[in-house]
Amino acid sequence: MIINNNIDDLVKQVDSGNIICFKTDTIWGFSTKPTDQKSVENLYKIKNRNPDKPFIFLIKKDQDLNEIVESLNPIEKKLISTFWPGPLTIIFKAKKDLEILKPYQENKTIALRMPEDKTCQNILSKLNYPLPSTSVNYEGQEPLNNFDEIVKEFKNKNFAILKSTDKNNKKTSSTIVKVEDNKILFLREGDIKKEKILSILT
Repeated sequence: MIINNNIDDLVKQVDSGNIICFKTDTIWGFSTKPTDQKSVENLYKIKNRNPDKPFIFLIKKDQDLNEIVESLNPIEKKLISTFWPGPLTIIFKAKKDLEILKPYQENKTIALRMPEDKTCQNILSKLNYPLPSTSVNYEGQEPLNNFDEIVKEFKNKNFAILKSTDKNNKKTSSTIVKVEDNKILFLREGDIKKEKILSILT
C-alpha cells in the first residue's frame, strides 16, 4: 500500500495502471485505468469481486457524454439536469466499440455518475478518461468508509490511497436507475430516494 498526500501523486499512480483509493461524495472507492486489461483484472481481484459484475464509471463535470453514450432520451436528459452532479448513477446505452469498455465482455451499456465532491472532481479533471469505481470492501461485506479502517483491512494489498482526515462515516451508496420504455427502473435505491426521482416526471 502507498499512502499519497496529494492528488497529483495519486493521478500518476492510476495513469500508470495501478489501483487507487479515494473518498467520493458517497462512499470510498477503488479505481484504476479503464483501458488497461491487467489493471481492470486487478481491480476485481483486490476485493474478490465477481468478474461478471460491471463497475460504475465516475465522470468529470465537463465530460462530453456524446463520446460515451449512444444517445440521450428526454427522461435521461431530465435526470442529468436535475441530479447531476450528485449521488445518482444512470445506466446508458454505450457507444459501439467504446475503448473504456474493451476489458469487459458486456459492453452494450455503461453506468455513469458525476460526483459532486471537489477532491473527486479534481482527480477526474487531471485524467482523459472516466474512472471505473467500486466500493472498498471484500465481496459480500459492508463497504468500509473510513481511511483508518481501509488502511487496516487492506494494508497488505497493492494500491495507492489518498490520505484523508475526514471522519464522516456516511455509508449511503448512489441510487442506480435505467430508463426503458419511457419509464425509470430502479436497480438500487441509495442516497436519492425513489419518490424524489419519480417527481421529475409529474
